Amino acid sequence: MFSKTSTKTRLPFILFRRILRICFAGGIICVGAFWAYSYFMGPSLRIWKVEITGQETISDIALHHLSDIHFGTHVLAVDPEYAEKELLRHPWIRSAKVEIEYPSTVRIHVSEHKPTLLLALEKMWYLSEEGIPFRQADSSNIDYPILTGIPNSWVNKHPHIVKKIIDDALILFKAFEGSAIGSPNDLSEIVFEKNTGFTVILRNGTEIIFGFYEPEERLERLRQMVINTDHSLDLSQPKQIILDAERVAVVMPLSSFSD
Repeated sequence: MFSKTSTKTRLPFILFRRILRICFAGGIICVGAFWAYSYFMGPSLRIWKVEITGQETISDIALHHLSDIHFGTHVLAVDPEYAEKELLRHPWIRSAKVEIEYPSTVRIHVSEHKPTLLLALEKMWYLSEEGIPFRQADSSNIDYPILTGIPNSWVNKHPHIVKKIIDDALILFKAFEGSAIGSPNDLSEIVFEKNTGFTVILRNGTEIIFGFYEPEERLERLRQMVINTDHSLDLSQPKQIILDAERVAVVMPLSSFSD
């Protein structure tokens, strides 16, 4: 048994050891906290690389600038949804996906609208595959079939009708894919007339009057005329072909309309 005197003698030493342990533990915590802070706020968790894929028309520099993601930005300060929203402001961008790859890389993947037709209104517009007028056409890049005939006033007064006309024109355009009379590349113009419907003008001048509705069925009638071995239809010379009827097609040379 220790006496009261010996216990009192050892008490300062015991307190000193406890204080020393507390200081040592506190020092380890401080060092760890300092290291964590240095790592968290240091260069390791900052954006130093931005990878962009999927673009065809827009430059990497333009997309990087539009994303509003800057080199040296802390990785936790990057908001992928905000960057995607900013990228979608560009008229060529159809979709955008922004992902963070820790610790210091951002990956951006975009898909662009692809012009299918030109839309002639007060100005010329590119029409996407979905029928979206996404950008005013560039005069250096207008080698696409053109949709004409939609009154400018209808854009504001009858937007749903304009959308329907565009959708039907795209159906008509796509109906030429794989047809025996040519391909979409052979189309020069799709003319809409509110009373008579659609007329397709080929690059060689041939006019094909479709009217309204069922372009696939009317193209099939024309295909049968082209492949008919007894009286095949020669489309190498400009003609006017009237398919706006239920079961017949009328073919006349355009020269007959010259007088």
